[in-house]
Amino acid sequence: MTSQRREMLLALETEIVSMGRRLRQKMQAVAHELSPGLGMNAYAVLGSLAVRGPARQTDLAELVGIDKAGMSRLTVDLIALDLVQRESDPTDGRVQVLSLSPHGQARIEEIRGRRERFYSDRLADWSDDELDQLVTVLGRYNEAFTH
Repeated sequence: MTSQRREMLLALETEIVSMGRRLRQKMQAVAHELSPGLGMNAYAVLGSLAVRGPARQTDLAELVGIDKAGMSRLTVDLIALDLVQRESDPTDGRVQVLSLSPHGQARIEEIRGRRERFYSDRLADWSDDELDQLVTVLGRYNEAFTH
């Protein structure tokens, strides 16, 4: 490995760590906005349900990276806050799935609208092509770490 490539990889790590730190802070703030005391795992679960639709608790736990007990506690909290609801899986009535409640859906849409404005304001001087390139490169980066 050349010293130039080594320096680029170290610079990449620095930027990724910085981006991760800001993302965690933002996710924590959004979770707190949903309800004081909620952590970023709650926001990750809600975001996943908003994008992917109803899911089993075990699948959500794996996706978010928490254990079964933690997911169970989080589910109880999210149901108590009327952000999610538990229902029978339409493909297998023996299985329960979580989905956003109407209140949860409204809150997520509200938060997403604010996040969209946040990114729009900060990236206003970026062209559509630049944004597309960033999304493509970040997608490729994330794909490299999923296998």
